[in-house]
Parts: sequence; structure tokens; C-alpha cells
Amino acid sequence: MGIPTVGGEAVFHPAYTRNPLVNAMCVGVLPATGIVKGQATGVGNPVFVIGARTGRDGIHGATFASAEDPQAKERSAVQVGDPFLGKLLMEASLELIATGAVVGIQDMGAAGLTSSAAEMASRADGGIEMFLDRVPVRETHMTPYEMMLSESQERMLVVLERGKEDVAFTILHKWGLEIAEVGRVTDDGLLRLWFHGVQVGEMPVRLLVDEAPVYHRPVQAVAPVWLPSTTGTGTDMSVPGQVRAGNVQNGGLDSTLDSTLDSALSVTTDVALEQRALTLASSKQWLLRLLADPSIADKTWIFRQYDTTVRASTWVGPGGDAAVVKVPGSAKGVALCTDGNGRYVALNPRRGGAIAVAEAARNLCCVGARPLALTDCLNFGNPENPGVMYQFAEATAGMSEACQTLDTPVVSGNVSFYNQSYGQDILPTPVVGMVGVVDDLDRVIGAAFTAAGDSVVVLGPSDSMLGGSLLAQETVGYPWGDAPALHLAQEAAVQLLVRDLVGRRLLQAAHDVSEGGLAVTLAEMCMGNGVGLTVALSEAVGSPLGWLFSEGQSRVVVQVAAQHLADVKQAAMVAAVPITVLGSTGTTDLTLGDATGVWWQLPVEQLQQVYQTALPTAMAAVDRPLRSEAAVTQRDSHNLQSPEAGNN
Repeated sequence: MGIPTVGGEAVFHPAYTRNPLVNAMCVGVLPATGIVKGQATGVGNPVFVIGARTGRDGIHGATFASAEDPQAKERSAVQVGDPFLGKLLMEASLELIATGAVVGIQDMGAAGLTSSAAEMASRADGGIEMFLDRVPVRETHMTPYEMMLSESQERMLVVLERGKEDVAFTILHKWGLEIAEVGRVTDDGLLRLWFHGVQVGEMPVRLLVDEAPVYHRPVQAVAPVWLPSTTGTGTDMSVPGQVRAGNVQNGGLDSTLDSTLDSALSVTTDVALEQRALTLASSKQWLLRLLADPSIADKTWIFRQYDTTVRASTWVGPGGDAAVVKVPGSAKGVALCTDGNGRYVALNPRRGGAIAVAEAARNLCCVGARPLALTDCLNFGNPENPGVMYQFAEATAGMSEACQTLDTPVVSGNVSFYNQSYGQDILPTPVVGMVGVVDDLDRVIGAAFTAAGDSVVVLGPSDSMLGGSLLAQETVGYPWGDAPALHLAQEAAVQLLVRDLVGRRLLQAAHDVSEGGLAVTLAEMCMGNGVGLTVALSEAVGSPLGWLFSEGQSRVVVQVAAQHLADVKQAAMVAAVPITVLGSTGTTDLTLGDATGVWWQLPVEQLQQVYQTALPTAMAAVDRPLRSEAAVTQRDSHNLQSPEAGNN
């Protein structure tokens, strides 16, 4: 379809083993004067179905996605997309819109014709009358019920200006696509359906769209509970699998970490957590372990399976804080990112929801973009569970607070409930997709250190609390403590400062502090271009592990050339943003220390080895048994064939 995959995230947790989530965001650009809405205006205007024929695939797809029973009897064939046909439909639709003949257009997604027709009529405060025997179908004996609920892909519902139908027929036939007039716009506010001259349905549009039943489900605050295993070999997380990053091969990771972790029980304070972790391994070993965690490890193995540069407009590709795509015919760019952390939301739903929004906006600011708006996918468990409803209500409230503070409206989105398997809910996972604008592409910066001899600075508050961190989960065996600290006013100040400094060309690189804490952030900045860093703090750090691995929010690490350091300090003071000078770039090692001396150093090459090989190694380990199982299945299938079948 000619759409580059420019970014994304991959998060791994046992809670998703039997119910994996896939959320996608697609972003386009258009002239402000060329917007066509999904509305059915103009009484008497004809309504058309264009694109693929309608089949039985996907019937009840929307309701099945929100069903608890995995064996639901109403489940039909899964809808299958056709990218080539989708490309033809996309180009034909754009050409048709350019003629000015289109009054309204909407794709057919969940609930197919039902939702598209009802929503388009509702937006125009009118109605639609449809004649279902005119709908092109690819299967025989389809009922009106099936036609209205089919979720066959690559279809559009289009309202044309009366008298311009020939233009549409010419364009659609040129692209080899079907077009059929299936109805007309009315002013009675009804969705009226006919089939072979018989009226088979009539309902006020408002009942389908604006006045649908509202559930008032009970809400009950329930603290997350993950009980230590009675066997001492892991934890009972009420979900399949164990929380383990696994040993790092050839990475220098202490092989005794796993056995020591398995003996860990519950803790009550950050101090106790740190004391125990310090007895398990040095912070150097913890950094290597976190770099090998699938949620942090290099995702090149994933995004190299996609085309990231088709159409040659990708300015910054995947792997950084945010992707940037050039706006055709302009010096501006569109920045995009996605964020979400179910672990935070499970521990503190309101704060976790706010963090999802804040981190997405912070990532955009790191490349110099101004956040504009967001879409979301709210993935939660069974809403009939009062605890899940509490998570949902609190998480959305936190997202709302963050959106208001950061001035980022929610312009679209969807909700996915009943994400559970065998009665076990997923982690509450609101995923945010955010878009920003870059006014000058030449000012965009990346996340990796670019040269030796520059200062490295942290903008934002210091934090040593380990609650909610990946380190805490790895130490205890399950999400632990409270979600990381977030103060929205401070978050807004840090983001504004970073955008200002990037715009003034005072920064060489910028990378936000998120999962894995400051240690992982610094390692990632070193690994990008193989440039080392020496951290030499002027004061003693009382809590080294907390300083390194806390995931406290509102922090950005920046690289500053020597001649700009004074200006950056001055700007931070004016913005009332705390600033800490960590050290300077150079050498080929990551070296950490404070006033007490050097803690440790690691070659950047060793960091890269661990970071870059962890995910491919893990995927190869998963792929081998799958291939073996497939081979056995294929062999057994062959052996079951009759002699007659083999001779045909």
C-alpha cells in the first residue's frame, strides 16, 4: 500500500501470553481545504458501496471482540485483508474526492454497513434508506442481517452529489473496482432497510449512535495482588509464564542471578528492595540484564521485517524516541510515536494512564516536535469485574488530566474490553498514539550521542524510588510498589524547555528516561553511534540502584556542546527545571561513578552485544519448537491421506 512502518513498541509480559495485543495507528496528511467528512448530507443524494464484494467474513467481529466466551457460537470466518485491493480502493477514493463529487465517505469497519450508515446519517442529523438486494455479494443466499453486519474488508460507503454519479463510475471502473448504488439520503432520522421490495428493518439513527444503552457497572478499587510462589521457583501471577529476561549469552551477565532471584520473596520498602538487589548482583550486572529484557532490547529484528522508507519521506525511522516523516512540498515534518505501560497502570491506574500520555508527548519533544493530538486504544479485561472497571475509570481520568495539562486533545480512539483468557485479565493497557509537528526538519535531533567531548545533562527532577520499575519486577518477580512519580506541571515545563532548546540548536541529542531508568537511557545513547560516556557526579549518591534504575518521569538526558552549556543552564533556570550535569562523552566505555570513586565501566561494544542479540536469540528459541511442531503436523497430515487422494 506504500505506507512505511516508521515506529512502534513491543512490550512483553506473561499477562499477554494467551491474549496478545496488536494496536496500529495510521497517519496521513492532507490540505486543510480538502477535508471530506463521514457524513450523509443532502436529501436525495445517492449512497454507494465501492470496493470489494460483501461476504460472510467478520460477522459479529465487533461483538466477538467484546465477548467473554472464546468458544462463542456466533463466531464467523475471520475477515482477511487484501493489501493490493486496499491500495486500489485508496487511490480511487482519493481521485474521486478530488473531483468534488463526494459529499461524505467512510470505511466499513466494525459492524460493517450498520455502523457506517448509522454514523454517517447521525453526523448529518438525517437518515439513510438502503436497498440491500443491490449490495454486491460474493456468497449466495446472504440475508439482510448478514449484509448489514459483514466486516468484509476493502469497502467504502460513499454519498455522492446527485448528478455526478457518472464521474464516480468512470473512476471506479478505471481502477477495476465495483460500485453499486444501494440507497439514498433522507431527512427523517431513520435507518430504513429494504430487501427485494420488502421492508426488513427500520430504526431511529439516534438509538444506534447517540442513545445507545449506557452501562453503569460497579466500580471497586482493588489493589493488584501477585502472590509469591509456594514452590520458591517463581511467582503465581494469575497469568501463564514467568517474569524472566533469561540469561544473556556472551554478555558477561552473572549466571547466578536467576537462582538468586527465584528465592526472592515480598518486600515492603524501596530500601529493603535495594539492599536485597545489591546482594544479588552489582548494578553493572543489572544493567546487562535489563538490556536483555525483551521489552527493552533492540527491536531491529522486528522493524526490519517492514518497509520503513517506502515513498522516500522517512526523515527519522524506527528505534528512537519518535519517528519523523517529511510533509511533501514543505520543510515541515510529522512526528509520531506510541506509548503505553500496563505495569504502571496495574499498580496505579490513574497515574499510569497519565504517564502513557506524558511519555508520548515527551518522546515527540525529544526530536523537537510540538505535540498536537492523540488517538488511543484502551485495552482492558472484563468490565463486569468491578476491579477492571475501576482500572478503566481511573486510567481514563489520568489520561484526561494529562491531556488537559499538555494541551493534547484526544481526536479518535477505541475501547477493547474482555481481553482475557481462561478467566485471567491482561494488564490494563491504554496505548497512546501521538502526532506532533516539526517546523524545521533541519533542526531535528536523534537519541544517540554524536561526538566526544560534549557534556551530558539530565533535565528534570532526580528520583531514586524503584516502585513500578522493571528492576523491581525482575528482583521480586512481579510488578511491585507504586507507579513511578509524575507531576504534570513539571512534565509540561520539561517538555517546553526541551522543545525550546532543540529549536535554538543548543542540543546535539536528547532521549527521555523511561523503562529501565537512567542507566538504560545512558546505555542506549552510547550504543547508537558507539560513543562512550564517563559519568563523574560531584556528590556521593546515597542510593546507587535507585539513581540508576528509577523510572521516575519528567526527565530527559541531553548532549550539549561545551559552548552551549551555559545557555542550557540559563534556560533551565528560567524554566524552573532542575538540571544535573552527569559527565562528558568520549572513549568507548560507559563509565559510572560519583564522589566516592568509579562504580564500574562497561565497553559500549559489550552493551551492544547484549542489547542487539537478545531479541533475535529469544525469537529463535521460540521459532524452533514451532517449526518442529509444524513439521510433525505436515508429516501426520501427509500420512493420513488416502491412496486415492495421493493419485489425484
